[in-house]
Amino acid sequence: MDPLEASTSFLTTRLQRPRSPEAATLALRPALQAVVADLAACLEGTASLGHAASLLLVGPRQSGKTLAVERALRTLCARHNWGEGAEPSVGVVRLAGWAHAEERTAFRDTARQLCEAFDCVFKRSASVGENIEFLREMLQCISRAQKTVVFVLDEFDAWARRPRQTLLYGLLDAISCSGVRAAVVGTTVRGDAVSLLEKRVRSRFSHRVLTVPRVGANEAPGAHAEFRRFSNLRGQHVDGYTRGAALRALDALLALGVLSRAGTRANDAAAGGRQFMPLHLQVTPEELGAALAAHPSCPLALQEWFAKEGGLGDTANQMLG
Repeated sequence: MDPLEASTSFLTTRLQRPRSPEAATLALRPALQAVVADLAACLEGTASLGHAASLLLVGPRQSGKTLAVERALRTLCARHNWGEGAEPSVGVVRLAGWAHAEERTAFRDTARQLCEAFDCVFKRSASVGENIEFLREMLQCISRAQKTVVFVLDEFDAWARRPRQTLLYGLLDAISCSGVRAAVVGTTVRGDAVSLLEKRVRSRFSHRVLTVPRVGANEAPGAHAEFRRFSNLRGQHVDGYTRGAALRALDALLALGVLSRAGTRANDAAAGGRQFMPLHLQVTPEELGAALAAHPSCPLALQEWFAKEGGLGDTANQMLG
């Protein structure tokens, strides 16, 4: 492979995929290192001592919340899961508020991931009530076997804004039972996320919050340093469009039906405006690839990027694949 192409692919992977092996080598700024250390210590208490835990990482977008969670989980799994082929002692369930728009879908995916992590039979046709009961029974079985499960809730505030916070209540109530070895870790941009919780949910939450500070203008750590090196390597800035042009393009994609809103306009405003609103992609990777190939003036760099990266990050690939 051409050295320039190899370097570009490597840096792009490090920038876009917090769970990739490459992300494990990113240098973290001191403030983020402290968050990772606190989170890792909390999760270690759950895995080693059986202390159920619930906590929230709060910080602006692109401050490193997901990277911090994945780094702490990598440390935990490396310590307690003894390698491929061995029965895992720690399982991870990942849910995203923008992707799991319905409680039914969220509970079903929770059950599916639990079954995959601990080698159980997944019942696809189970109702919400059946999946809630399965969750409780599964957590008891995991705890009796001295095993641990960590629930990661990305965009935690998306669930907190819903009228019925069934998923949050179900998870927090289940881990509050005596002897359960489980942790719930949420990430959010909203500092008031805890105040959005219903009384029954708030009473089961530990109210422990880890703050991830915004990256300073004079800092060049981790992904920011990689992004600058990537931009220099390409010879041009990859984000060369103005904000106005990007938002006009977003409106055009919404009008064409390529994208659709995942929430209400009120929720979009609460998330920080149109540029942060959750969206559903209404086309498949295959359709995107065919459209790029058929377009008479599609830039070659874009076609090459899509061929290497699939045009999508890990989360989108999982949702579409």
